[in-house]
Amino acid sequence: MASRVTVFNEAGTGILNDINDAGATVGTASSRAVKLSAGGTGSTLPDPVGLDAGVTVKNSAANSISSNGEIAGRVTLVVPHGDHTHDEYHPVKWAADGTAQVFSLPEGGTGTPTVAEITDAGEILGAVTIGGKETAVVWDTDGAPETLPAPTVADFTHARANAGTDEGYSSATSRSSRATPRSAAPPSPGMRTAP
Repeated sequence: MASRVTVFNEAGTGILNDINDAGATVGTASSRAVKLSAGGTGSTLPDPVGLDAGVTVKNSAANSISSNGEIAGRVTLVVPHGDHTHDEYHPVKWAADGTAQVFSLPEGGTGTPTVAEITDAGEILGAVTIGGKETAVVWDTDGAPETLPAPTVADFTHARANAGTDEGYSSATSRSSRATPRSAAPPSPGMRTAP
């Protein structure tokens, strides 16, 4: 079998972060979110549209792709503020047709969000900093954020939603993990329900 190398930019650099069952991959090259089809065709994902007046996209990154082709990542927006600008960091979801939607941070969220995964149901899993602590977050399909409770581990101040299925998602830390069911239905095999 012959190898094929796809060049993402003139420097020949880029990073791929995830692959779905169909063989499509996503990542970042030249500070832009990219997708590589199973057939080897690379493309830059489009910037979100409908931003407030004067707001521009500085950079983007694609972190996860679902089996149905939805992509989750992060975008840095340059926002005018009086006589200067400042950067804002947000999760972003690209629909299978390429349409990009910027999601807001939960109340009190600051800094750069971590985007770990997009589920097949279209939810984004990750984390933001709230009150100086990394807090696990799930953004629903419409972009509404829900913070998850931190695992009950003494002296542990950080949590991140790392993985999910249609039945639930996990909040993982370097010391523990817990599964949070989406409903009263029992979790999938292999997923533990937190006490």
